[in-house]
Amino acid sequence: MRKLAVAAALAAAAFGPTAALAQTGQSLSGTWTGLVTQTFTDGRTATFTAMISIRPDGTAESAYPSDACGGMLTLLTRKGGIAYSETITYGTDICADGTITLTQSGDTLAYYWQSAEHGTADGTLRRTDKTIPPH
Repeated sequence: MRKLAVAAALAAAAFGPTAALAQTGQSLSGTWTGLVTQTFTDGRTATFTAMISIRPDGTAESAYPSDACGGMLTLLTRKGGIAYSETITYGTDICADGTITLTQSGDTLAYYWQSAEHGTADGTLRRTDKTIPPH
């Protein structure tokens, strides 16, 4: 396991995120969407649609259409799934930055988001032909 993580990190440093993703033999390029449920730090919950778009070059973005917010994802690691730092770039009064971990299981992605100040969210995303709407 350690060698794979080091190889993926070296590939990411040398060739960008796509090379790190290619180390696993899995292509996550495309847009993924599904319902996620957020549990806030005070125990309240909310369910909403999440969209993640991963381009062939490895860059990625997020969108939450019902909340009119979204942002850019920066690859952090490939250990235990793909982890991204999410920076909300529009709708910052509604949505918060956090860390997203995506783990592929067959034709789905397990989505897990966390923020120390705003709780966690999880759900299952499926590949779609929809695109993230312009903002």
